[in-house]
Amino acid sequence: MLSAAFVALFVPLCLRRWRLTPEGAAAVGAWRRAGRALPGAARGLGTDSGRTSWALDGPGGATLPGGHAWSSLGGQWHTVKLGQELSRPTWSTRSGLAILLLWTFMGSFFAVLIGGVVLGFAPDGKLIALTPATLAVVVIAGFWLPAYTRRMALPDDVTFTGEVVKLQYVNGGSDSPDEHLVWIDDGSPVTMKFDVAPGMYHGLTVSDLVLVRWSPRRCRLVDIAAASRVSKQAAPCPARFAADR
Repeated sequence: MLSAAFVALFVPLCLRRWRLTPEGAAAVGAWRRAGRALPGAARGLGTDSGRTSWALDGPGGATLPGGHAWSSLGGQWHTVKLGQELSRPTWSTRSGLAILLLWTFMGSFFAVLIGGVVLGFAPDGKLIALTPATLAVVVIAGFWLPAYTRRMALPDDVTFTGEVVKLQYVNGGSDSPDEHLVWIDDGSPVTMKFDVAPGMYHGLTVSDLVLVRWSPRRCRLVDIAAASRVSKQAAPCPARFAADR
């Protein structure tokens, strides 16, 4: 009992003695804001060979959550979730409509043969013959047209300022092409991921501030340029758009 009482009374008093004063806390905050306490710097960790900004998963380092990376966009270090590559729209395009019409034509051809030749355009035969075309009208009016309208409402050319948080080269071998992947923090909780050309990939470095030009309507990357090489009068608008596929 005496030992428990000693711990309960004297240990908190000892801990309070070593807490930072308001002046000390302000000094530590200023020291960190000056960039002297970047993630992993206290343990002598450097950049992670172009994979992520800091090798916090190295020996003695803090554990970085899986699928995350460090970003200093906005002037303060924080973690962001690594997003998936944006795929090109297929369903809500004219080529998607063409494929749907092709399948409708093929289905209608066999339906007319069955309904006309086999059943002689009896009531059941007419129903079978008209079914593919009727279903196509319902799908186009109820699904394809709304998705196409929403996608076309998105802007076709958007430029925003972001930070490169991860680079990864994937050797495709002899069966598939190589991938040069770039993850960019655009100010949202989840980064954007692009597969870029080799020349563009080798010109980028983790923690670079870049201007990204892309098309939300087509989900297509136009260009990535270093922010230092563009005019300061540019008005980047970090925005993310999602199109129905």
